[in-house]
Amino acid sequence: MKTVVFTAAPYCYGPTAKAICIAEEFFGECEMIFVGMEPGVSLARNSVFSRVMKVNDRDCWDTDSLRVLANADLLVSALDYRALPLAAACGVPSVFLDTLFWLRNEPPPHTELASVYLAQQFFQTPQCSHLEFCDRFIEVGPILPKRLDEWSLPRVKAMPLDVVVNFGGLQSPAMRPGADRDFIMLTSRILEACLPNACRVRFALPRYLQSASGLVSDICNRFTIEYPTQSEFHKALQKCDLLIATPGLETVYEATAAGVPMVFLPPYNATQLLQNRVYVTNKVGLHHLELPYEGFDAITANTLNSITSQIQAQNANHVLNTRLLWQVGEMLAECLNAAFANANVISSNVGHNQFLLRSLRPHGRKAAAQVIKSRWENRSPALVT
Repeated sequence: MKTVVFTAAPYCYGPTAKAICIAEEFFGECEMIFVGMEPGVSLARNSVFSRVMKVNDRDCWDTDSLRVLANADLLVSALDYRALPLAAACGVPSVFLDTLFWLRNEPPPHTELASVYLAQQFFQTPQCSHLEFCDRFIEVGPILPKRLDEWSLPRVKAMPLDVVVNFGGLQSPAMRPGADRDFIMLTSRILEACLPNACRVRFALPRYLQSASGLVSDICNRFTIEYPTQSEFHKALQKCDLLIATPGLETVYEATAAGVPMVFLPPYNATQLLQNRVYVTNKVGLHHLELPYEGFDAITANTLNSITSQIQAQNANHVLNTRLLWQVGEMLAECLNAAFANANVISSNVGHNQFLLRSLRPHGRKAAAQVIKSRWENRSPALVT
């Protein structure tokens, strides 16, 4: 049986979530081992991988992890280009999956070492030409979990609502100390001011925060706190009436396929700030919670970490501005009251989101899996159509 090592950049949950989705396609066909850092390892432990190994340095894996990699048939790296030289040094072929290709001016470092460069599509045309990668470059559509293969029609319900508030993974190497807590408090205070008491509100927090002392007591006691696995989150998503989420990428694709209307929280990092601008331009979502962010007109792939720190510093100031948060909450309340009083508003918005998603390539997960499987079988990839 072949052995495939998966790894993912430790930037929130997105890269690891993509790795898990793709790994679902290989269950029972090969041994799959995940090697990575938090917050990804917490998510990977409750999924399809036979082993999950935590490393503390993306550039220098420990002896056991390197031994596993050296004995593998393939490395699949979700956004973590820093793992590619490790695979090359072990003589192991690699596949690089890029979920941020749409914002790049040039390919990331070390990607010339990958046998295949997979790029997941987004709602914006990439700035970097795929011609730079020649026959190594393959673009795939949205990579969705198997559970969401069958898309759902929008469910329209009047108040009160079952609301899921999703924060994603929060943790990343670019995170300012305490930025995760600040952002959770910011969200709690906005929603406390605007969501009716009759609404059921569930905060889906990253699993690494389960042991964080004092965090739960700081959140409004009307809200239920959960630390879902990826599977548990998808179940909750399919049953809820409204998703309130950070302007990430993966959850937006998933909520769209599930037929769930969305409200976007303020950005937590630089990538989300850019993605939020794309969502506003394309009219994705019912409402965007807008806070003032200054000095971020020009953001590139090379400045994401520094801009993230600045955004989180401004969020730390915003959480202390009670008047501002109340005003933002009031605007959300007006939007929700108007939207859920008119079934056509919800249906139209979700239908628009699904139209945009269908305009991208289909079967992203299956296409990516087929390419990956072709590499361990040493044959040329042929895409699913």
